[in-house]
Amino acid sequence: MDTKKLLAVVEVAQSKRFACQAPGCGRTVFRRLHVVSQDGALCVVGVGCYQKIFHGNVRDWPLYGSPNGRPLTEREYLLLVKDPARLIARFEAERAAGERTAVAPRSRRPVQPRAQIPRPPSEARRRFGAQAEREVEAKYGLRSALKGWRSLVDLRIRELADRAAAEGR
Repeated sequence: MDTKKLLAVVEVAQSKRFACQAPGCGRTVFRRLHVVSQDGALCVVGVGCYQKIFHGNVRDWPLYGSPNGRPLTEREYLLLVKDPARLIARFEAERAAGERTAVAPRSRRPVQPRAQIPRPPSEARRRFGAQAEREVEAKYGLRSALKGWRSLVDLRIRELADRAAAEGR
């Protein structure tokens, strides 16, 4: 039985080109190396040989990683050259660790209440709204109606209303 499985798509630096292991190929590749398991043996081939020999689509989803190609670190590159099975075992361990953290319950932090500036009374808005908008726009150089700036206008309305109340107006 001929079983073929795409395990990973990896990428190495251009200066560290890798020889395609497809029968009769030997071309050097650095981008989109396909690590394939065929009848239990691992084989690292370029994208062209992967399509020809394994009748695969370049967008096939590998068992580890994504079809876009994972850039390898220096240590991972050495594993690919010397022992691809250990590299795949490392990918498997990373995937298992990722699944464990995804399943593990997350510690909940207490939700911090957001600071809220209560809207000024409608009388104060009517009386001081235009003045507060002009002052905020002059101070910050932005339109006071923009999202996020409305609270500054409301704060300024409150300040003007409080000052007027203290002065007895």
